[in-house]
Amino acid sequence: MAIDLSDDDEQRVVESIQGWLGRQGIEHFQDIKELHGTVDAYWAESGVGDLIPQFIPRSINSQEGVLLRMFMKTLDECKEWEDKDFESQWVPMLEKSIEDDEDEDED
Repeated sequence: MAIDLSDDDEQRVVESIQGWLGRQGIEHFQDIKELHGTVDAYWAESGVGDLIPQFIPRSINSQEGVLLRMFMKTLDECKEWEDKDFESQWVPMLEKSIEDDEDEDED
């Protein structure tokens, strides 16, 4: 089944994600997007011993992305989606959610 969200349904999903993330979550993903160009990139700190910290890239697909997809599965607007739809749409919907929030901050 292809994803078929009306503009109103998409806006409700975006607003639901914004509410689920809260201010702190939105700012977190805005920072990641600003630093790395996408919300599914993340730099995790990993130490080599206790003296030499190093940062390694990892995808948030396996952690934060899973949590967001699980939340999206509870939304009425997404009830007809298949797993592949959630997999392909969580990043665009999250990015739309933080962009919409930035637009509101400018007003």
